[in-house]
Amino acid sequence: MNYVLASTVGAIGMAIFVTFMRMKAAKKPASAKKIILPPIFMSTGALMFIFQYSGCIFYRL
Repeated sequence: MNYVLASTVGAIGMAIFVTFMRMKAAKKPASAKKIILPPIFMSTGALMFIFQYSGCIFYRL
């Protein structure tokens, strides 16, 4: 029961922290770099799963 209570309190604490952090970030205007770069990074991350076996093979050495 203590684990449930501790995890609930921890989740609420993290939610409050993220809320304050996002409120602070909302005061700054978004630049073009912040809008354009995340989709590019997500697409290159997806390529890692699409082309799994054509990458570096250092783990086989």
